[in-house]
Amino acid sequence: IYPNPAVDMVNVDLSNATPSATQVKMTNILGSTVYQTSMNAGVDHLEVPLSDYENGLYFITVYQNGKAVKTEKVQIVR
Repeated sequence: IYPNPAVDMVNVDLSNATPSATQVKMTNILGSTVYQTSMNAGVDHLEVPLSDYENGLYFITVYQNGKAVKTEKVQIVR
C-alpha cells in the first residue's frame, strides 16, 4: 500500500496475492467501514481515491475467499 502517508490517492498492490476474487475494505480508527470494493480474480492493482475522507489514520484490509490476508495502516495528510 503506497504512498503512505497519502494525500489524494492510495494504491493497493495485489501482485503477490493468490489469483482469486478479492475484497478490499478501508476502515477508520473507530472500525467503521468507509470504503469497500470487490475485484475479480486476476486484478492486481487498485487505486483508492481519498478526497472524501478526513485527515487521520485508516486501515486497509485485503480479503481473499472471505478471510483477511493482510491489513496495513495508512495515514491521510493534506
